[in-house]
Amino acid sequence: MAHLEDMRAMWEPDVALLLGQLAGRSAAVSATSVRTAIRRWAKLGAVKAEKIYAHEPRIVWLTDTGAGLAGVKSWREPGKGVMRHTAELARVRQWLEARGLAGQPVTSWISERRWRQAHKDAIRAGAHVPDGIAVTADGAEYAVEVELSSKGPSRTLDTAVRLTQQYRYVVYLVPAGSETARTVRTALDQAIRDRRIPEGSGKVEIMELPERGETR
Repeated sequence: MAHLEDMRAMWEPDVALLLGQLAGRSAAVSATSVRTAIRRWAKLGAVKAEKIYAHEPRIVWLTDTGAGLAGVKSWREPGKGVMRHTAELARVRQWLEARGLAGQPVTSWISERRWRQAHKDAIRAGAHVPDGIAVTADGAEYAVEVELSSKGPSRTLDTAVRLTQQYRYVVYLVPAGSETARTVRTALDQAIRDRRIPEGSGKVEIMELPERGETR
């Protein structure tokens, strides 16, 4: 429940992987086991599970009741318009926690929800809200940005510049071989040419979104 509260929504196969990790396994629990667990939670009114997108697994998310059971006083269920992005971000978190970053283990994660709660003044001042922050064992903080669809060169460039102003390390996750990947690369190259990414800003990396069930 706590992980669902933090990430807000997950693909069903990723819930299976999470349950396996909580049980001390290196692999996901079976499809039958995860369905049984989800049915049990749904009967309590704690979660909802729906197949929102064709050719995709169900998405599982916490309800108001589930948030209350997790000790959360203020809760809003994610809208269906952001479900895919939210679930993909949860997958990225699991993947990065399993593989690490720059040769360092990812020891903690600051979700967008937590970041918003801690940076209200910065948001009012116009700071870009990262999708998440991955913190590695050496204390480095990586701003994580998941891009599923192209927002256009201008908007992507603006986001990249603001992220590098706020964080030394930035990681973009994009669909392999997509127009989105090309737009992000073009925007970053433009920012470097125009020197809009400040000197000493550190590393900006583009990575491909992990496949379903991929943990390494």
